[in-house]
Amino acid sequence: MANTLFDMIWDAPAGTGYAVEFSGAAVYALDREGRMTVCNLSIELGARMGIIAHDATTFTDLEGREFAPCGAQLAQAIASWQ
Repeated sequence: MANTLFDMIWDAPAGTGYAVEFSGAAVYALDREGRMTVCNLSIELGARMGIIAHDATTFTDLEGREFAPCGAQLAQAIASWQ
């Protein structure tokens, strides 16, 4: 039965052709690598892309990145994203 259920889920169109956004407590508890894994799994569903809704972890990860805004520009960007 498990194989049949797996086959039904695997063959379902699920997210085919769509963008999938993940959010919620379980997603927000993941570290950056876990979030990337979840987004990658959306591709396995057939989605065009997977994204995680931004939160404090996202904003913290931006600090000090080479191509991210910094200082007042980062604060302004975060304000506009919230």
